[in-house]
Amino acid sequence: MKKLMYLALTVIFMMVATGINAQVYNEQNKKEEINSQIRERNVKIAQINHGLSKVDDYSMDIKKLQTDIDNLSKKKFNTEYAETEKNSEIAKKQAEVQVLREKQAPYINASRSLIDRDTLVAQIKRLENQRDNISASYVAYKGVPTELSPREKRRLDRGSEVGTTVRVEKNAAIHEERVENNEARRQEQGYEKMKNGIVNVDPIKGYEGFVQNLSHYSRINFIIYSVDAYDRVSAVETVSFFTSPGEKIKYNLIPGRYHCDVYLKGEKIGEWTSNVTPQQHYALGEWTHWEFHREGN
Repeated sequence: MKKLMYLALTVIFMMVATGINAQVYNEQNKKEEINSQIRERNVKIAQINHGLSKVDDYSMDIKKLQTDIDNLSKKKFNTEYAETEKNSEIAKKQAEVQVLREKQAPYINASRSLIDRDTLVAQIKRLENQRDNISASYVAYKGVPTELSPREKRRLDRGSEVGTTVRVEKNAAIHEERVENNEARRQEQGYEKMKNGIVNVDPIKGYEGFVQNLSHYSRINFIIYSVDAYDRVSAVETVSFFTSPGEKIKYNLIPGRYHCDVYLKGEKIGEWTSNVTPQQHYALGEWTHWEFHREGN
């Protein structure tokens, strides 16, 4: 009888081991499938980047010339000759800008794929999270033969407790997988909606948003600067808006994470962090990719 009991125990443990091996195999297959999807998206991103690399980007040259034009336009001279020279220089730089804009056209056309690239990057992050969250689940035998001795029953009881715990974990893992699959489908639908929706984007400058001073009397300064994933200041972009009461200023920011400090009479009165993405949000009566606003004290 004892031999039969030990044989039964051996069979049970073999079943557990077989279940574990099958679970590990299934997890490896699932991870490999996710890795395959990640590789496919990386290939598409590489193709987009390759297409962009074949055209020249003159955006920085255009921006520099435009800044020179703006600075010249603000200057005031006392003599008519000086004003004529200034206007002549402005006209010359404007002609250079026009030439560069024509050269920039192929890059602008190629840059329309930037939204697709942003979408692929977001999908890769979601897949990486899904891959990293795969948890182990095992199946164990629950029944305890009545013929076992008290000691053997205790041993199987401990195994049964482990099996019950593992089954709970397995059920939880199945539920989590269903939730993840449903969330993945919803995200895919969201990406398609975002790609097919109205996007206010300049291929050079980025996605349009605005800052708005909601005060009736106070002048408010918005200082926006790019930050990395750890909210550390990066060198991508910094811009300042010194606004009058009720003033609203629109601006384009390239995709990324940004922090905004708000000052009134040199004193910080607020700060926010926001992401600039193809996704639009409804704020203060309009759809926009990003916005910062503040009332005066």
